[in-house]
Amino acid sequence: MRMNAIRAAIIALFTGGLMLGASNAWSQPNQNPGVHPAASTPYGVTYSEWAADWTDWGLSIPTAENPFLDPDGRFCQVDQLPPVFFLGNNFGGSTVRHCNVPPGQSILFSPAGTLCVLHIDADTEEECRASIEEVLQLITNVAADVDGQPLQDLQSYRVISGLFSLNLPSDNIFGLPPGQYQAVAGGYFVMHTPLSAGQHVIHFHDEVPDFALVFDVTYVLNVGQ
Repeated sequence: MRMNAIRAAIIALFTGGLMLGASNAWSQPNQNPGVHPAASTPYGVTYSEWAADWTDWGLSIPTAENPFLDPDGRFCQVDQLPPVFFLGNNFGGSTVRHCNVPPGQSILFSPAGTLCVLHIDADTEEECRASIEEVLQLITNVAADVDGQPLQDLQSYRVISGLFSLNLPSDNIFGLPPGQYQAVAGGYFVMHTPLSAGQHVIHFHDEVPDFALVFDVTYVLNVGQ
C-alpha cells in the first residue's frame, strides 16, 4: 500500500467502507428503522453510487468553505442538492456542528472511509480498490447513532464505489492542481430517511490506531416544518 502524503491526507479527511449480496441483505430484517437497507437503491441510486456522489460533493468545494473543515456547522448548506442532505466528516478530533435541514430530505453520512485517486495513489481501478481495502482494514471502532440509538450491523453498509469523476477546484483541500480526476471511494455510508420536524442528533466515530487518529463528529440538526 502506498502511504504517501496524499494518502495520509485522504485517510485524515475521510475516516471520521463491499456490500453484502442482495439476496442475503433482503433476507434479513432491517435492524435500523429509518435507515435505508444496505442493498436498497434510495431514490433509484445504489449506496456505492451515493458514496461517489458524496465524495465528489465534499471535495469539489474550495477550502474556504469546505464542509469537512467546518468548525461549527457554518458550511452545512454549501452545494446541497435535494432530495438528500449530505453531512461531512472532519480531519480528526471531535467536532460539533449545528445545521438547519429542510423538511423532507434524507440524510447521508459516512462514519468512516477513504479515497484512491487514479494515477496519484494507484495506476488502475483494480489497484485502487485493493488499496482501499487495505486502508479500511486499519479503521476500527466504527460507530454511529441517531438520537441516541446506536446503528446496528454497520459492516453491511461498507461499500466501494466504481471509478467516478472527481472535480477538484482551485484551493482544493489536497492542494492538487484543479481539474477532473478519476477516483474510487470506499467506506461506511448510511442514508437515513427524512427526519421529523424538530431537533435531532447524529453522531459518528472511528479510529485508526496505527496512526493514532481518532475521528468524532456530532451533528445537531434542526429540521424545518
